[in-house]
Amino acid sequence: MTSSSNTTNGLNRRALIKGAAWSTPVIATAAAVPAYAASTDALETPTLKFGVFTQAFNSNPSNDFNTRYGLDSYTVQVPNITATSTTPQSLGGGTFTPGGSVGAGLYGGAGLWISAPVNSKGEFQGSSWLYPQAHLQVTFEFTFPTAEDVTDPLLWDPENDVEIPALAKSEGGAKTNNPAVAAFNGIAYTAKFYEPVIEDNVWTGVLDIRTSDYLEATAKDGVSYAQVLASLVPVYFTEVTSSYTLTTTAQITSGSVAMQLTEGGEYTFKDLAGLRASATITR
Repeated sequence: MTSSSNTTNGLNRRALIKGAAWSTPVIATAAAVPAYAASTDALETPTLKFGVFTQAFNSNPSNDFNTRYGLDSYTVQVPNITATSTTPQSLGGGTFTPGGSVGAGLYGGAGLWISAPVNSKGEFQGSSWLYPQAHLQVTFEFTFPTAEDVTDPLLWDPENDVEIPALAKSEGGAKTNNPAVAAFNGIAYTAKFYEPVIEDNVWTGVLDIRTSDYLEATAKDGVSYAQVLASLVPVYFTEVTSSYTLTTTAQITSGSVAMQLTEGGEYTFKDLAGLRASATITR
């Protein structure tokens, strides 16, 4: 491999910056990424698998005073790809990380995922990188019985940002982790709560997630996916004593991915901005 000030362990900064000039300006920041074996394969254009997902749940619908009505990563982990159940009440939206977003065969939470590049044979090969400073927004819309009932959910704090670290394995809830995913939360991020908007009996709040570094998905030893789990910032109520409706919407407002099948090969780019998913439940 040729060494230069513009190459970091296989990730060529100059080529990435040139190829993604239309992308967000933060791409000038480089991260050390592992190199993989060189190849003499003929040039081909890879494809990318990717998705965004969200969930809304009522963890204990039989008890109005001891429940979680909202969204997090651990409370309602559902063993189906739609993240849907009746007890606990749950509905998922979007495309969940293949094999499980919150464990092996367990689905839930909110976030985004990318795959390693897919070659012309339909096989995972090489590496993909989601650029730093990608933005994922999770919007919460709570509809209360009356305007007098409107209040902020627990932990909603526009005065203080939350720093979430990368997390290799689940810290609780999921007994096993999805073996096809590089990490439970693949990259550190900053979470910001925006001031809520209240219109009559509807409370709307936006949680903004901004990644701090490159998120990498590399095809190696059966691992082919990487994800950002935005629901590590929990938002919920513990009491819902009347008619409530909750809609959560996850949307990528900016995010670009670079793909490279082989070391020294061409980069292919994919813009993920605009990708969104929603889920709604009513108590």
